[in-house]
Amino acid sequence: MERPETPLFDNKAFREAIINAVLHNLWVSGNEPMISVFSDRIEILSRGTLPPAQTMEGFFLGESVPVNEKLSEIFLQLHISEKSGRGVPKIIETYGREAFTFRENSIVVTIPLHRIKKIGNKVGNKVRYGLRGGTGADPGGDRGASEWSGTAFHLPGE
Repeated sequence: MERPETPLFDNKAFREAIINAVLHNLWVSGNEPMISVFSDRIEILSRGTLPPAQTMEGFFLGESVPVNEKLSEIFLQLHISEKSGRGVPKIIETYGREAFTFRENSIVVTIPLHRIKKIGNKVGNKVRYGLRGGTGADPGGDRGASEWSGTAFHLPGE
């Protein structure tokens, strides 16, 4: 008997959110993007705000205004991303505009974990993951937070 694969979230929208967080992060501030995993959602935080040449409507339409030109070129050459600006529309198509939260110094994309909602809160407390290795501060007050280093992760028990 084979165990059926039941995804927790849309992989394409998640991938676009991660790529956008890395590409459009305000790296000069010394802070990396952050991925926080909760029992019912994943939050992908990118440091910085919309670039001055970008409008809110243009952002939601997928009009790409690169923040990091060199990094954008590297991602393009490695076929990790395109200059087409399809990331935000893909996320909106899957999760709606409400997936985006604009803060004073960051943009957060929230990816709900549908399967976990159906079976209950079995994952436990939030686990904080960053894009660099090491242990970071836990500003939210959750104990046992750790950071993630790598390109993929699995939730506990999966």
